[in-house]
Amino acid sequence: MSESEKEKIERENRKRRIRRTKRIVNYFREQQATRELNNRQDDVETRAEKAAKKLRIQMRKALTKTAAQFKEEGEQRQREILREKRQRDDQLLEESRLLRQREREKRRALDEERDRHRSKEQSSQSSSTTSNSRRRRRSSSSSGK
Repeated sequence: MSESEKEKIERENRKRRIRRTKRIVNYFREQQATRELNNRQDDVETRAEKAAKKLRIQMRKALTKTAAQFKEEGEQRQREILREKRQRDDQLLEESRLLRQREREKRRALDEERDRHRSKEQSSQSSSTTSNSRRRRRSSSSSGK
């Protein structure tokens, strides 16, 4: 082999190595680009997942807060209803107590009136009985004369 053939083979080998190196470099660049693209997509997906998770947490907090408010409002309504019921019961109790007291006073007044009337009748009966017995005595004494 001559020098020129050796140089020619060397040039071809060099060219082959350069092409091979270029292919390898391109392959690794493509791999890296693919990885970066995947990473970007993963980042986008990850960001989307994080945003969705954050939104779910915010919604859960809002729902919890709303539920707590509704519960508190319901409890407050119940307390208000019970308070109003107690007031109505107290008012009815007071009204019934006053009604019973008025009825007692009426009965007492009627009883006093009846007692006065009876005592008048008894006193008039006793005086009429006394006058009747006097009349009887008179009439019996006049008939006996």
